[in-house]
Amino acid sequence: MTKRKSMATLDLCPFCGSKPVFRKQDEEYLVFCNGCFTVSDTSRSEKESAKKWNRRANPWRDIVSAPKDGRAVDLWINGYRVTNCQWDQTKEEWTEGWLDDEGKYQSFAVMWAPPTYWMLIPESPEE
Repeated sequence: MTKRKSMATLDLCPFCGSKPVFRKQDEEYLVFCNGCFTVSDTSRSEKESAKKWNRRANPWRDIVSAPKDGRAVDLWINGYRVTNCQWDQTKEEWTEGWLDDEGKYQSFAVMWAPPTYWMLIPESPEE
């Protein structure tokens, strides 16, 4: 992958706020964030890559609006994405865990710092 400057304008990364750059891979272009390593889909031109990057909606929401009803979400804590988190209503704190074979949430860690943002867990890709 090579890094290069472009005339097309890129919005800041919707996940971490860093300035992204264009990269060319073979004959296609993509946008890469040096802050959180988010990568866009490839396109045939820098202009097309910029359009795709700039029209993405930011999925992160302020933590005050996070669901506390048992739904698993991803959290943003001190510059890190923490996946599969859930509000523990008994302890009144965020925990990290997984869903077991019966679909029951299993907590294994509490957060080391308060989260600032949350997002819904993305859907799994179709196979």
